[in-house]
Amino acid sequence: MKAVRNEYAEIGVENYYLKHSKDYSNPHEKTIKNLLIIAEQNNFIGKKVLDLACGSGEVTSALLNFDHEITGLDPYTTDFYREKTSNKVLKLSFKDIILGKLTEKFDTIICSFALHLCDISMLPNLLWKLSEISNTLIVITPHKRPDCDMIASWLLVDEIIMDRVRMRVYFK
Repeated sequence: MKAVRNEYAEIGVENYYLKHSKDYSNPHEKTIKNLLIIAEQNNFIGKKVLDLACGSGEVTSALLNFDHEITGLDPYTTDFYREKTSNKVLKLSFKDIILGKLTEKFDTIICSFALHLCDISMLPNLLWKLSEISNTLIVITPHKRPDCDMIASWLLVDEIIMDRVRMRVYFK
């Protein structure tokens, strides 16, 4: 299989997930889990969690041993996520969130390996809408981007880098 970023460039993010929604798995799943354990130990994760762009449920799986109510959200992998986790899942995109289609409130929003895919022109509006439904945003990314600090009232309170993966914790 080609590297994910190469297929994103070749066929686009949407087409990639339409093609691979049932067979995608994040090779950094162990690191994601370890970062979320640290977030849990630091009390960054509240009771009610939105697994934003949930994919195949790596974040949800990492939090199974903790006491959270987790809702997934993804425009492409809802069936796969539901089969794998049995959790509630919403079929919404970043654009849907910007358009106000997500109104439910959450203690914590966790977005793993996806927020960097949001078109840069849409990011401030997306972050603003997320700030309306939660006071905590955790972004796990293989990049330095996006840096959400000081955008739409989000303030960076912690950053942990493990195995070249960044976890940034923002409070509102």
